[in-house]
Amino acid sequence: MELSTSMLQRVVIARAFAVKPDILLMDEPYGQLDVELRFRLEDELIKLWQKLGTTVIFITHNIEEAVYLSENVLVLTNKPTSIKSRLHNDLPRPRNVVEPDFIALRNQVTELIKWW
Repeated sequence: MELSTSMLQRVVIARAFAVKPDILLMDEPYGQLDVELRFRLEDELIKLWQKLGTTVIFITHNIEEAVYLSENVLVLTNKPTSIKSRLHNDLPRPRNVVEPDFIALRNQVTELIKWW
């Protein structure tokens, strides 16, 4: 029996949460997925996080994903890496990517990462 990409990602996430870690590091876990599947898995991640209370450090280059998932967004500098800025995200859940407050925070993060 073969599992779809979606199901494999769900299995990986479920296994990570099954051991009830205090902290979970997720490094670009949805990078290879299409947008619709990514949104579904992000919502599942939020439900698990809310239910279990595990601290999740989620690394992503996707600004919209960072704003959608986060309580805090850390913007890092280039090498040597350090924290350039920390933005608290108190947008209500469920979040809507087309609401003005969401767009404003996404734009603020975008401005912080510009190097040109």
